[in-house]
Amino acid sequence: MRPTVRSTPVVPAGVEPPDRDDPDVPHPGAAVGSSPTLPGQSPEAAAVTLFAIPLTSAMSDRDLASLTLALDFDSRLAAAGSPPEARLGPARLDHNSGLFLKAGESQGQWVLEARTWGRPDPASVHRWNVAAATAARRIDPTVKLPKRRRDDAPRVSDGHVGRVENTRFAGLRRRLTGV
Repeated sequence: MRPTVRSTPVVPAGVEPPDRDDPDVPHPGAAVGSSPTLPGQSPEAAAVTLFAIPLTSAMSDRDLASLTLALDFDSRLAAAGSPPEARLGPARLDHNSGLFLKAGESQGQWVLEARTWGRPDPASVHRWNVAAATAARRIDPTVKLPKRRRDDAPRVSDGHVGRVENTRFAGLRRRLTGV
């Protein structure tokens, strides 16, 4: 037997369903506000722009495919002749952040913009910025890469250089090699 799909929500006994004509009760499918928000957040919690990377391109199908593969953009089916930004959905960076392709002020101008509704780690934001700039540089060689962060330098231990740190395995090595 196939499961039954309800088109109306089930309302417990003794509870009246919300009035759909009441302006204070939003319709479940209605858009709230003009700024994009995440599910479960109020419209006042608008997105914060983390970084923006301007680039110049005719945005051919090859350029769109390059961005899609490099940044894991969500590709959408769009009608023929639709603008390129309509064919790319956002690239998810983390649970509360995304990368968006926006048209610039003039023809052939584009902006890769990262927005967040949360508080991502600064090291993650820098990593996303480098990845987005590298992908944009494949399309437009004039795109500048972000500067290296000071605290990203690898930390190398200078203690015990040239010495075996674990004497148990050193003894095993000596027994195996006959030294």
